[in-house]
Amino acid sequence: MGLPEPATAVSAGGVHTCAILASKRVVCWGMNDYQPHLREGSSVPRVIEGLAGVEELALGAEHTCARLTTGEVRCWGEAVKPFGPRPIAGLCAKQLTAGDEFTCALSCNDEVLCWGWRDVAHRSHWLEHPTLVPSLPADIVEVRAGGSGGHVCIRDGKGRLSCWGSNESGQLGEDGPKRRPEPSAPSVRGAEARRVCAGGAVTLGDVKEDGERADGHSGTTCTLSTSGEVRCWGEAMETYRPTLVDLPRGTK
Repeated sequence: MGLPEPATAVSAGGVHTCAILASKRVVCWGMNDYQPHLREGSSVPRVIEGLAGVEELALGAEHTCARLTTGEVRCWGEAVKPFGPRPIAGLCAKQLTAGDEFTCALSCNDEVLCWGWRDVAHRSHWLEHPTLVPSLPADIVEVRAGGSGGHVCIRDGKGRLSCWGSNESGQLGEDGPKRRPEPSAPSVRGAEARRVCAGGAVTLGDVKEDGERADGHSGTTCTLSTSGEVRCWGEAMETYRPTLVDLPRGTK
C-alpha cells in the first residue's frame, strides 16, 4: 500500500481506515457505502478532496469526522448529507471521538457535545446536531467513546473518570443497570488516570511514556495511570471491577 506522502496518524473505523498525511490532508481506504471519494471495497488510499489542515480524525462504523487546525469539525459517511466533508455548524472542538453510530467532541469551551444515534447525549433517538451532555464535572481534558459498546468516558484534570451509556458488559465500572444516561464515576483504585480509552480492538501493549493510548474492546474501558499501570474492566476482563493488566516486562 502506497501513500502519496508520509503519514503522521492513522485511525481505523468499522469497515474503513484513514490517515493524516504530513501535509495535513487525509487519505482513506476500505469499504464505501456512503463515501463518493472512494471506490467500494478499495484497498488503494484516496485523498479526501476539499479537506485540508486536519489535526485529528475520529472514525465510526461507517462515518468519519475530522478536526481542523481552526477547531472546525467536518464529517462524512453514514447519515451525513450531502456527501463529502460537511461542516458541523457552530462547533469548535479541541478533541474528537466516535462510536459506531455517534460522535462526541470536547469543545473549545471545555464542554462535551454528542450527536448521532444512541442515548449517549441523554436521548434515545437520532441527534442531527451536537447536543450538550449535562451534569459533567469541570476541567475535562479527555473524552473517549466506545464502538459498538455505545458508552463514553471523560477524564478530568485530576485523573477522575465519569462514564455513561451502555453497561451491558460492565464497561461503566459498576454492577448496575444495563444502560446509564447519567454519568457515573468508576472506582479505579491506585494512581490517578492520565489516559482513558473505550472501544476498538484490544491492544494493551506499547503503552508509551508520553501517554500513547491503549485501546479497548467495544464493551471494555481501560485507563493508563500516572504510575504506568493499565487497568481495564468490562467485556474483555469479564468483570465490572477495574482490574490490573499484567503487562510483559519492558512495556512502557
